[in-house]
Amino acid sequence: MSTEEGKIGILQTIIAGGCAGIANWIVGMPPDVLKSRLQSAPEGTFKGGIREVCVDLVNREGPQALYKGCVPVMLRAFPANAACFLGFELAMNFLNWALPNMSAQVCRSVVCQEVLVLILSCPFNWNL
Repeated sequence: MSTEEGKIGILQTIIAGGCAGIANWIVGMPPDVLKSRLQSAPEGTFKGGIREVCVDLVNREGPQALYKGCVPVMLRAFPANAACFLGFELAMNFLNWALPNMSAQVCRSVVCQEVLVLILSCPFNWNL
């Protein structure tokens, strides 16, 4: 995360994470709204499934209804994903410092990186 050649700084990491979170929810918000409407409807209301929910929602409330509740989601998305990106970079920097010869070999896989992020950034979720 230093400003050495080929690396990005902390501010750039935070901005990249926040923007990634917002981009994710711009795409994911409509399906989430449809899912919530389907789950909260009385049983048997939408026999055609998610397609019927979509048609009903757009006909009754217009296409902008697919983004209901967008503001709080976006306000949460930026800091949450910025923190996730920052936690990942800090974990990788720590591993590169602690295990200089091992971390490059061991942590190349995405699965290994995700596990390390979960372990290092969420110690309060451990059920020991």
